[in-house]
Parts: sequence; C-alpha cells; structure tokens
Amino acid sequence: MNKYHTLLLVLLFQVFNSFTNAQTTYYVSASGDDANSGTSPLTPWKTIDKVISVIFVFGDVIKFRGGDTFFGQIQLNQSGLTIESYNTEVQKPVITGAI
Repeated sequence: MNKYHTLLLVLLFQVFNSFTNAQTTYYVSASGDDANSGTSPLTPWKTIDKVISVIFVFGDVIKFRGGDTFFGQIQLNQSGLTIESYNTEVQKPVITGAI
C-alpha cells in the first residue's frame, strides 16, 4: 500500500507542477511592438488586437502598462486569465472601448 501512496504523490506533484509551469505573464505597452514576445516589460506588445489574437492558457496573466491608453475591445474566450496593470506608480492604464 505504501508503494501506491508514493506513486500517487509523485503523480499529483507532476500534475501540480505542470499547471504552475504553464502560467505565462504577458505585458502590453503603448510603446511596445506586436512583433515582440510580450513576455517581459522590456519586450511588451503594443495593441489589444495582438492580445485578442493569442490563445492563452488557464493561469496566464496579461498586464497593461499604467499611464498608457489602449484602444479596442477585449473579448477573451478563455477562462482562468488574470488582467492586471504594471507601472501603476504613474497612473492606471486606460482601455477605451468595450470589455
């Protein structure tokens, strides 16, 4: 029975580890470029159009740069996403359009 408990714990650890590793944080800035990877504040995307063209996975985080204004409609069909801001010491980001 001990062998089965150990196997179960190993399997649960692997499943949990795969979920935590799947999370990616993406950055969006008015000074970015949609050709960038978007995975760093130094290489952000520029537009909402780029954001809605990406297929995200559960746990991903999308951060909009504070003080910037973004135009467009955010309509994401994935669940489990977090939308936040960064660089909010300046101001909050503004999204002009529909959410």
